[in-house]
Amino acid sequence: MTDDPQAEGKKKQISIRGMDENLYRRISAMARELGVNVGLIVNQALKTYLSLPPEKRYAHRKEILRAAVKFPVEFASGVLESNGMSDSKSIVISEIGSLTVSKSDLENSDKKISFINIKRLEFEEDVDEELFNSKVKSIVYCDELVIPRSLWKLAILSKCRRIEKIVKK
Repeated sequence: MTDDPQAEGKKKQISIRGMDENLYRRISAMARELGVNVGLIVNQALKTYLSLPPEKRYAHRKEILRAAVKFPVEFASGVLESNGMSDSKSIVISEIGSLTVSKSDLENSDKKISFINIKRLEFEEDVDEELFNSKVKSIVYCDELVIPRSLWKLAILSKCRRIEKIVKK
C-alpha cells in the first residue's frame, strides 16, 4: 500500500523473509484451486487484514484469527472480483449460529449456495443427493454439519472445507 495513487496497483516481484513454508504451500494450493496466483491471494488477505479497525489489528493473536474468520465472504468476493470471476450464479449464507435447510429451501433458490461460518448446519431428511449436488456450491467453516443418512458422506465432504464434525441422522 502506498500514498501515491499512481503507484497503487503496480505489481512487482517481492520476496518475503521469514515466510512459513507450510503456510506458503497451503496458500499456493488455494491459489491453484481458485485458478489465481499466490500474489492475488496474499494481496487480498492483506487488504482484508488492513480493513480491520486498529483495535482488532493489534489485538491478541487469537482475536486476530477470530476476526479473520469473520471475513471469509469479503475475502472470497475480493479474490473473485480481483480475478474477474465475480460469481453472480451463487449466493452466500454466512455468520449464523444454527441453520436447518429443507428440500423446499434448496428448490426455491435459483442459484447455487455457499454456506460459510455457520456453527451448526443441518440438512433435513427430505434433501436428496441430486438436489444437494445441484444447489450446494460449498460449505466452509462449520462446527457441526448434520446430514441425512440418505446422502453419501464423501460426496458431501468434497464440497466442504474446515468442518469440525459431521453427523449422519
